[in-house]
Amino acid sequence: MKDKPLFDLENQFEADLIAQVLKDHGIPYRIAPWENSYWGILFGEGVLGMHGYAKLWGYDKDKEKIADLLDQVRASRPIDDFSVIDRPRKWRIKKLNKEND
Repeated sequence: MKDKPLFDLENQFEADLIAQVLKDHGIPYRIAPWENSYWGILFGEGVLGMHGYAKLWGYDKDKEKIADLLDQVRASRPIDDFSVIDRPRKWRIKKLNKEND
């Protein structure tokens, strides 16, 4: 059985995270960054429809499981817009007088 490219990974953080998750689940994989491929070296980034950071390679039998894990990784991203987060109340801290020490 031969592995094949299954998914595009958007950045190095996503690649590192999915690599750790797949290791933990014991699923064989490989990640090939565009810059290390023939076309990435020859033409550079963004040419010939190459987008993202890397390709995630794996076996057909694991494709559904990998897709599910990748969806979970992508859903767990940090929030870019911090205005939607409820901030805790700010407490005022009193300054200590050095004379009272």
